[in-house]
Amino acid sequence: MKKCLKNLSKNKNKTVDKIWGYEKIIVNGEYCGKKLLLNRGFRCSLHYHKKKDEVFYLIRGIVLMEVGDKKWIMNPEDSVHVPQNTLHRFTGLTNAQIIEFSSHHEDDDSYRKEMSGKANLFQAYDYDGVISAGIQPEKGTPIITNRTIDEVEKIDEEIRKNHPIYFNPISLNDKTIDRAIEWKSFMINKLGVEEYFEDTPEIVVALKKLCPKCHIVNIGKSKIQGSVQNT
Repeated sequence: MKKCLKNLSKNKNKTVDKIWGYEKIIVNGEYCGKKLLLNRGFRCSLHYHKKKDEVFYLIRGIVLMEVGDKKWIMNPEDSVHVPQNTLHRFTGLTNAQIIEFSSHHEDDDSYRKEMSGKANLFQAYDYDGVISAGIQPEKGTPIITNRTIDEVEKIDEEIRKNHPIYFNPISLNDKTIDRAIEWKSFMINKLGVEEYFEDTPEIVVALKKLCPKCHIVNIGKSKIQGSVQNT
């Protein structure tokens, strides 16, 4: 008991700076508890532990979680169990706070396949209400629009030159919200988009359900000046 209490006292409230933010070790004896502060646009290493078994519980923010061969979006109050010898990684889609519960932590029990760093998320954008509203994505970023090929001239010429544009392959008379949702969700999933920017609330809600591996950003709720890269 005395040894256990000594270990708890020695390790509690230790803060460790990370490339992606920092972790605060609350306790690390026979079991370990940490609070992780993850910055938007950064990710931890892709790694596994031979000894440690852990659970992550998301307090606030939105996180892209990878465990084994699975990838999905975590929202507040979501949790995930990561067994020993399982590759995993989390990416901050917003600033986030995570609680980690695990067996005893040892620094030399982390085996990294890819290092921590800034996350270069695969992004895509809607056109109307997003690009047309002044958002300036990086050159080459895909645009997935509900406009049809018959409306190509309504897309700004510079945008057409600098971005691949995925037009909805339907006729003008067939354009509806449902067809927009169907097309955008299909292309987001097909291309493997990790972050998509949309301004129509109804479409945002639907895409969040249909595209579980993609962070759907509601531009209608964002205060944007120039580029969303800095939000």
